[in-house]
Amino acid sequence: MAGRRVRFYQKSSCGACRMAKEELESLGLMLDVRDLIREPLNRNELTDLIGSTDIREFLNPAAVLFKQRKMEASPPTKSEAIRLMMEDPNLIKRPIIIKGKRKLFGFEQQKLKELVKA
Repeated sequence: MAGRRVRFYQKSSCGACRMAKEELESLGLMLDVRDLIREPLNRNELTDLIGSTDIREFLNPAAVLFKQRKMEASPPTKSEAIRLMMEDPNLIKRPIIIKGKRKLFGFEQQKLKELVKA
């Protein structure tokens, strides 16, 4: 059953999160769900989730803060990004889906299918 469980980090009002959740559940996966707004991630959790991933993959380009700080052209350091994500969880690209050691940030149907197969 462990291979059928995924950790799923979401914002409940996020449309992409709802679509990804429905897709995963329709494939028979069991989701351990955490709402990023109601139960924000702490520094250690964010550091572990991001790991060696380029911080730009983890930032939500639709977030107001992302646009205000022009992060597309000038991304923050990993340390600064973690601090900002702790202050404003909307800056985190979502959903975050973790199956085993594989992670997916954001909802892309093809990548989701690849993650599920792994």
